[in-house]
Amino acid sequence: MAMTGLLAQIPYQALVLLGSALVTVFKSIAFVQEGQRGVKLRFGKAVRYRTGKNAGQPKIVLPGFVFMIPYIDKLKRRHVRQETIRLDYQKIMFKDGMIFQVSAMLLFTVTDVFKAMFEIEDLDDAVETLGLAILREELSSRNHKDLADHEKIGKALLDRISQKGEEWGVKFHAFKLTDCSPTVETEQLVLMETGVPLKTQALQGAANELGCKILQLNSQLGAVLLGFPLIGAVGTERTTKVDDSRDEKDDGAD
Repeated sequence: MAMTGLLAQIPYQALVLLGSALVTVFKSIAFVQEGQRGVKLRFGKAVRYRTGKNAGQPKIVLPGFVFMIPYIDKLKRRHVRQETIRLDYQKIMFKDGMIFQVSAMLLFTVTDVFKAMFEIEDLDDAVETLGLAILREELSSRNHKDLADHEKIGKALLDRISQKGEEWGVKFHAFKLTDCSPTVETEQLVLMETGVPLKTQALQGAANELGCKILQLNSQLGAVLLGFPLIGAVGTERTTKVDDSRDEKDDGAD
């Protein structure tokens, strides 16, 4: 009740001035958290160094408190910790016609907070879009068998995307494939590609054990009949030799 009475005695104009003063004090102090960097804007322009070796360069605000001119200065912040962006699955056709569902991940760190905030709009979205485009371009120029060496492909992807890093104030640390799955149609072709040579070797091995000679092997027909045995024409040299030996034994008996 005493406080209410005291406030009632203070003129309305004084209360308004007191409230405005408190707001002004609040707006005159800002802070940057650990793991962040900031840029102070004055009338919409970045505050820059006027003298010294950094003359003309924007002032980067380090973690801690920073004093602002109320209603004139504005502070923009950006975290500079290592960031991971996952690239969702996309269908990519390789040079040999095989189609795979491919996903990947990017690791990067902001090295120039001014470029990251003002040279490119929405850095995270731009990095994701660029990563998807480079991934498609790189893999579409290769054969699907190159997927066996993920490390080599990752290095090639990293080299390509790093060319854009300096322009955006970003350092890319890794560009890795996380999954490469063939489509249903491609999976059948891959199985056929690996299965036909194995079936060919098995058929040749069986013929050798029987002492037969394969005169003709139609691998194309076996490839068309996916999952079916290869079609082969086996010579009858062994049968002929057996018949000849039987004839000789019969002549001797006579």
